[in-house]
Amino acid sequence: MKSIYLAETLNEIVSRIDKLSPDSKALWGKMNVSQMMAHCVEPLKVSTGKTNELVAF
Repeated sequence: MKSIYLAETLNEIVSRIDKLSPDSKALWGKMNVSQMMAHCVEPLKVSTGKTNELVAF
């Protein structure tokens, strides 16, 4: 499993995020880019202690 603590993996993730735009279309599902990014950030907030609540989407 990849780790965000490894530079190579982190660079890959940042590169993919940088390619997103408000007009990016989902490959599957119904979320727009803003919803998808919020969805991906919530578990990171919990794991880093920034919040102890998960937001239901």
